[in-house]
Amino acid sequence: MEQTLKVLIAEDSLTNRLVLKAMLDSLGCTVHMVENGEEAVDTCASNTYDCIFMDLHMPVLDGFAAIEKIRDDTACNSEKTVIIACTADILTVSKAKCFTSGATDYINKPFKKIDIENILAKYF
Repeated sequence: MEQTLKVLIAEDSLTNRLVLKAMLDSLGCTVHMVENGEEAVDTCASNTYDCIFMDLHMPVLDGFAAIEKIRDDTACNSEKTVIIACTADILTVSKAKCFTSGATDYINKPFKKIDIENILAKYF
């Protein structure tokens, strides 16, 4: 990546947040973290991100609903934002539902650095 990406991680698991943040930090990204979908929507309304890693199964507001709200909210200015749906059960979650909700792509957990590098290289 030639640019510094501003990335939001929306993930309820502290361990997953910290692991993903460490990987993104090592790639030179500027990272902000939130714990649920509602916080992600609120944060996007006042900040612009190049990429959002959105856990699909979170309390308060799940990732599917959060993605839809971010895409629908003009304050989020999200039409160019890459939103990566993150889940440990992509085999049981409908891939189509990820895209219908507005996700750009998806990635499986547990996170591997090479997968993070590849997905970012695909879009940036």
